[in-house]
Amino acid sequence: MPSDHLDDLFEILSSQTKSQIIALLAIHGKMTVTQISEHVNTSRSNLYQAISSLQEKGFVNPPEVVVQKNYVEKYYSLNESAFDNNSQSEMDDQFKKMDPEKIRNLLATFLLSQSLILRVIAQEVKNSSDEDMKRMIDEGMADKMVISFSTLSDKHFEQGISNLKPFLEYIENPKNFNEEKDKEKARNMVLVLALPSYLFGSLKRGFD
Repeated sequence: MPSDHLDDLFEILSSQTKSQIIALLAIHGKMTVTQISEHVNTSRSNLYQAISSLQEKGFVNPPEVVVQKNYVEKYYSLNESAFDNNSQSEMDDQFKKMDPEKIRNLLATFLLSQSLILRVIAQEVKNSSDEDMKRMIDEGMADKMVISFSTLSDKHFEQGISNLKPFLEYIENPKNFNEEKDKEKARNMVLVLALPSYLFGSLKRGFD
């Protein structure tokens, strides 16, 4: 993966507006600027500018133009191939070259974009039908849903990360999903977050 592409990716992930646009398009598939503006707290001009930059760098596809009776809608979507070809080892090498301030901003912005995803999903769950809830009950949480939050010692944290790596390597390898992308449009959500304790500063006292 060219280093300039990774530079562009990290720049996106460090921009609150751009990372939130990416997060929303990942959930919804395609959206108009009006729909995006309902979730992203910035001006319409900033949204257009951010989307234009994402298009220019190949992370967002040219808009799909839909003609309605009295107006034209433009639907934007992700260019998923721009995200599929990112080697974890190359990303890690690039990450290690960053200065502390850039890493701090990258992590904070990424977490804020994930909080947006969780708010959107929470609203979707609140709006889900009784039939879907009954299906969830029938299938059981263990089969279709995993919800967990833990604070671990350094030893168990490192062991947990080690056990997660095969799963992460599987879901991050686009070769595992080529056939699925061709046949199935459904997108089940997976969010994995693990952070070392030294990032939590004032929270540490509450863990002691």
